[in-house]
Amino acid sequence: MVIVARNEERNLPRCLASVRGWTDEIIVALNGTTDGSETVSLAAGATVRHLPWRGYRDTKNNALALARNNWILSLDADEEVSPALQREITAFLAGDAHERFSGARFPRKVWFIDRWIT
Repeated sequence: MVIVARNEERNLPRCLASVRGWTDEIIVALNGTTDGSETVSLAAGATVRHLPWRGYRDTKNNALALARNNWILSLDADEEVSPALQREITAFLAGDAHERFSGARFPRKVWFIDRWIT
């Protein structure tokens, strides 16, 4: 599980709580953070790495390279995994589907300007 963040001290606790206890690892890749993001991440049991910002795509890819597993969940700090999604991911990885596929996607719900976008 990998999160790229900059100054997300307020959002990280909710995000980290949604993946704690069922993911093999939690890596928070910080770039130019000046708030308490590192302290929050470490307190939640995450491994923290500092990466330079190289644009969204390249920074995400550099952060993904820090993970040790073949299957990696990548979240933004303001996102969280619902209990239903956790069950789906856990079931997917428990079966043989993760051996037959090279990727997976799932529907997202986004809260934007006071409304859900699905």
